[in-house]
Amino acid sequence: MGRCHLVLGELLEYVIEAVIFDMDGLIIDSEPLWREAEIEVFATVGIALDDERCRETLGLRIDQVVDHWYRRFPWTGPSQNEIVGWRMLCHFSMRNI
Repeated sequence: MGRCHLVLGELLEYVIEAVIFDMDGLIIDSEPLWREAEIEVFATVGIALDDERCRETLGLRIDQVVDHWYRRFPWTGPSQNEIVGWRMLCHFSMRNI
């Protein structure tokens, strides 16, 4: 049996004790993708965002971002919950596939 098989066998004996979720961009910088998604999604409700405006919401949760822009530029059409639950999450998750 080759060394690769021995190493694989040794690794399979370990139990996964922890999983790392990178939710704040420490390992992977997701901010550029998020900013692009934010600009595109809010354009659908008539809000023209750019990089400078997006800095206002840097680090906020999705629901806080939606609330921020709704307070500044109230829109008609999709509710805030629809923007949070469907448009933002679906749009952002599709970009990371």
